[in-house]
Amino acid sequence: MDDIEKHVYRYISSSPIKITFGVLRRYLVKEFDLSVTDVKEIVSKLIRSGDLCYTNHYGNVNIELSYDKPVKVSKNVVLKPSSVTYHPQHGETVVTLEKGFSFGCGAHPSTRLAIRLMDDAVSNFRWKKEKSALSALDIGTGSGVLGILAAKLGIGFVCAVDTDPCAVFESKKNAFLNSVEKVVTILNGDLEAADGQYSIVLANLRFPTLTALRGELIRRMKKNGIIILSGLKEEEVFKASGAYKNLGFSMTNFLMELGWGACLLLRGDLLR
Repeated sequence: MDDIEKHVYRYISSSPIKITFGVLRRYLVKEFDLSVTDVKEIVSKLIRSGDLCYTNHYGNVNIELSYDKPVKVSKNVVLKPSSVTYHPQHGETVVTLEKGFSFGCGAHPSTRLAIRLMDDAVSNFRWKKEKSALSALDIGTGSGVLGILAAKLGIGFVCAVDTDPCAVFESKKNAFLNSVEKVVTILNGDLEAADGQYSIVLANLRFPTLTALRGELIRRMKKNGIIILSGLKEEEVFKASGAYKNLGFSMTNFLMELGWGACLLLRGDLLR
């Protein structure tokens, strides 16, 4: 991609709303003084290359990121559609996702940030226990990508919950596609549906929800554990970590991308 194509890709990936061609055209004409023909050529090239795609939602045609090809979203993690064959390189973990409607397929920065933090933590931390003895809770699982990734990285038991029946259906299908359906239990419900306590909690939610639920989240965690908070705006990361600091957590890592942020919080003596 050249610089303008990269800018288009970032603009679409960071937008909180779906982008139509008209919106993109007006933005590029204003920012780069491009002609309508130039904009059409840029969009056509990005669609032909598989980076963008047209989607239809309730009669509105939008331009979105395409996940119709394998995408490496962290040092070791690759997301790919079920229709594509991909031969992983040494050390790569591949998560296969069926194209659906659930949030969390990797198109949004908050999902990518959570994946990067989990990849780093699970792959590089020196855990006192074998990874197979650890458990993870994925709250608001969406497509199931975070819970499935936890299982593929070696976590022995994963519970994923979502209040949306469509998300539960799609995440169960994705767990089966990744051959982790015996490791990942997916439940239709909120936090109350998840019994027990967990070593790792994954919460890709918005800031008000993450702070309002912190007492419930803590009760679902083992004394020694980590929590990954995503779905935050950049300016909310330190506010969120501060709210959990009073409950015994310290922030060991945080990432930012395109106005979004995520952080990893640690409590207790989990690591060697």
